Amino acid sequence: MSSSRKVKNLIVNIIVSLTTVCILFLLAELTLRTITYFESRKSFERLMQNLDQPENGIAKHLGQLIQPSRYPGIIYELRPNFSAIFQNVLVKTNIQGFRMGPLSSIKGKNTVRIVGLGDSHMFGWGVPQEKMYMNVLENTLNAKFPQKKWEVINTGVPGYNTYMEIETLSKKALMYDPDIVIMEFIGNDLDLPNFLMESPDCFSVTRSFFLDFLKLKIKRIEAEVGLVSAPLELKEGANGVCGPVGIQDLRKVPTRYRDMCGFPAFQKAMIKLKKMQEKKNFEVVICFSQDLSMETGHNLVELCKRLKFHVLIDILTNAPSLVLSKVDLHPNELGHKQKAEALAGFIISEKVIDKYIYAGRFKV
Repeated sequence: MSSSRKVKNLIVNIIVSLTTVCILFLLAELTLRTITYFESRKSFERLMQNLDQPENGIAKHLGQLIQPSRYPGIIYELRPNFSAIFQNVLVKTNIQGFRMGPLSSIKGKNTVRIVGLGDSHMFGWGVPQEKMYMNVLENTLNAKFPQKKWEVINTGVPGYNTYMEIETLSKKALMYDPDIVIMEFIGNDLDLPNFLMESPDCFSVTRSFFLDFLKLKIKRIEAEVGLVSAPLELKEGANGVCGPVGIQDLRKVPTRYRDMCGFPAFQKAMIKLKKMQEKKNFEVVICFSQDLSMETGHNLVELCKRLKFHVLIDILTNAPSLVLSKVDLHPNELGHKQKAEALAGFIISEKVIDKYIYAGRFKV
């Protein structure tokens, strides 16, 4: 074969290869844009515009469990007096929209009330109501200290961040005169729920969805092989927004929600919690269920300690025996039992409950 023919064949092969790569790139780009488009249709505004009752009492998505809140800082809440099968378990709310039984506005003389603030973990995602860790904690305290009636108010709602949780306490739970407030912090609690973020423009030609996808994958690989100095679960950027891997930047946070995410929002919420504590004289327990071995996590813990809150660092594990499944890492019944045991042991050892049993506002 002549050299000219070899060169010609080489050129043809290069052209074919480049064409193939371009076609594959375009297919990947189109696929990701299509997926993003349909995912974006699940945004909060669209969910709220298309509220529908579950068919046959079976809720297929979170939008069937929630409704808009009249409080701007809470944004959305669970439907009151609601009942449906969700994530294969019965979800039943009371008139206040909490996943628990009836709640009286009047606290009994011998009652110690605990208010729980949290997201999908405290809500009990995929776990029967009686197995949720706040319910198990309530039963544990009633068994150990029967001289008091222990009553837990679970305000957990999937997707809530710290700012929304403290607003829930202020606007909806403080009226029930809590003696103890327990707030759980999960790795994405400095972020906003995904469906509150601005939907990306799937028709924009100024960015590549496929290249963004590859960049995210590379960052995760770097984290797994130790090529970065800190975990990515709580990454803080120049824009002050913190959250899990793949967090949307501040530009994608709707303007009306920008003061609700990042460390500044956490700090503001904790100071508000401290002022409520000083006014109402309740104990505060902050339970960090997250690896906090980096600077951002250290700052969160130090802030809570400076405010003289009780701080429990109870890192969740993804052990198969403690989560719902390989793809759903929410704690299962055993995981909730373990969490309840950790909380009960902590509030007893830290003497959080002593003043209510021995020398507090109620005497035995």
